[in-house]
Amino acid sequence: MKITVRILARMRVSLLCVGALLYSHGAAAMSGNELLQDCRSESGFNSGYCLGIIVGYGYGYNSGRQGGALYQYFGRADWQELEDRAREAEAVRRSAAYYCIPGSVSQGQLRDIVVKFLEGDPAHRHMDAGTLIAVALKQAFPCP
Repeated sequence: MKITVRILARMRVSLLCVGALLYSHGAAAMSGNELLQDCRSESGFNSGYCLGIIVGYGYGYNSGRQGGALYQYFGRADWQELEDRAREAEAVRRSAAYYCIPGSVSQGQLRDIVVKFLEGDPAHRHMDAGTLIAVALKQAFPCP
């Protein structure tokens, strides 16, 4: 059990780093119009870039919120304490989630959800892609 919690915690930190990297170089630097253009592209590079931005930002944003909440709640990043108080830490993590993506959702589904959102709301596509991704995912996967 302790090893599993430790591995999951490290995976979340890794996702946060990847998401932050993608966000800082991608989603914040592009508009929803640009993201949609990449997502509709026939180019394998552009469509892959689209998927990477959506998945990286989608998971990274939530992980960042949750990691910040855990740090604020426990006062420091002490993995042993998080493992010892796993149930309490899980409750804090869940309460900080902006959206709750089910584990069975594929990356392609995330892409489809964001593309459908962007196509259905042209009035806001000038906004930064990161914000639009978060709004689309929150609408599709609100937390219980």
